[in-house]
Amino acid sequence: MFPLSKIASSRPSRDAAAMRAAMSVPRRPFLSAPVIAAFSGLVFAAPLAHAGQGLYLDVLAYMPSASMTIDSVQCMDGSPQPVLMQRQYVEASDAWSCLYTPSTFSLSIWSAARKVASYAVTVSAWGSRVESTGGDPAYLSIATMYPRFGVLGSQDVLNISSTDLDLASWMQGVNPSLQIRQLDLPGTHDSGTSDIEARSPVTPDASPAIARAAEIAPGLIAGWSRAQSVDVAGQLQRGIRYLDLRLCGGSDVDTIVTCHAMAGQSFTDVVGQVKAFVSAHPTELVIMDMNHWYPAPGTELNVMRNSVYQYLQAQLGPMLAGRDHYDPSSTLGTLQTARRTVIAATDQPMGYAFLWTSVNTTNIGKCGASTDICSYWPESAQLDQQKQRLTAVLDDLRSRPHPYLFVLQTQLTPDLDTILKGLGDGKYSDLKGFTGSYEYGMRWYLDTPHLFDGLSGLIFIQDFSNGIDLTHRVTSMMGS
Repeated sequence: MFPLSKIASSRPSRDAAAMRAAMSVPRRPFLSAPVIAAFSGLVFAAPLAHAGQGLYLDVLAYMPSASMTIDSVQCMDGSPQPVLMQRQYVEASDAWSCLYTPSTFSLSIWSAARKVASYAVTVSAWGSRVESTGGDPAYLSIATMYPRFGVLGSQDVLNISSTDLDLASWMQGVNPSLQIRQLDLPGTHDSGTSDIEARSPVTPDASPAIARAAEIAPGLIAGWSRAQSVDVAGQLQRGIRYLDLRLCGGSDVDTIVTCHAMAGQSFTDVVGQVKAFVSAHPTELVIMDMNHWYPAPGTELNVMRNSVYQYLQAQLGPMLAGRDHYDPSSTLGTLQTARRTVIAATDQPMGYAFLWTSVNTTNIGKCGASTDICSYWPESAQLDQQKQRLTAVLDDLRSRPHPYLFVLQTQLTPDLDTILKGLGDGKYSDLKGFTGSYEYGMRWYLDTPHLFDGLSGLIFIQDFSNGIDLTHRVTSMMGS
């Protein structure tokens, strides 16, 4: 599902040229500094020139008795007293033009009398960033800050999520009588891609055009290939329980890596991290879904698969909830008692009895009675279209019984036009920036009242997941 490879494969010469053109587009504001100065002098000379310009602090109250404090104010007017962790508006001061110069204030999160995190927030009209200056990163995170300051008025939004859940062992609080197909789980998309960088090798899933572009601007391609910020071990510690693994490599398991046009974590590394985590946290169910395969030139696909399956069996055998003994109707408690809390799923089990069956599709009609995990890809670059397609598929799930776990892919897939537009206007230059551009809208959509009424067995996956938001969502849905 790598967007660039999919697009470029249909028109490689045009895409390669377009990518090269996009690489040379400078990132700059839509107004020059002299124009800004003149405009602000004419329009914003009034005493209330900054009115309506500021920052919304949108803090998700997952931690009891939490509050926040704003201090060290430069440019922004805020309250020095703790306030409830809801939404607080902080208005710009010293005239609206101060927003064009990076200005910093600090934001602290408290639980009772204990400071659990602090952040340095830098705000300017052409971009905003948030840096953590203290706290436990496994329990608090900045979701997104959106640089949306405009000439005629708007607000930026800073989202902070926090929780008092034990994210590494949250499933110990889940009702053990729930069937596997009744569980709601947090997951990641392109799970093994956090360490992709400019020097990472190009992988067989990349189209010829993307492979050529990677020779010219490897950093650019790496930025659109990397889909997570932490490795599999970090994701599991933060509550993630479903791993979306697409694999590239040869016939030897040591050559097989997770991939997304460039090489991510090695498959053996992923397996080792899952094994270490489950050994330390026996209540936690982890699903490894291997749903895309890209053999190296000269390697037969089934030879590659066979190598992976044999390695899984050798390394995780005693931990595997084999399909020959368990199925989606098995209870969580049964798996926990047996200490078999790893599910390995694939699109082609090839006669290996321990493997569950997964289907990754744009049409859920292809998921049937023999499907254990159905992963629906909306294939959309636009938020409104994504919402429509997800809503339709949720309605479809309500209309008929289904035996499988259902993967709800909440990430958007940027097409070439979307990528070039982001590069051209400086709004985003990589997949992380693109994800931030729609994340707030997707968050509001997923919080739509009654959206998931009557549904269970949902696996939520997204790019650049902090784990916290989705883990809180699924525990709330299951009442744990």
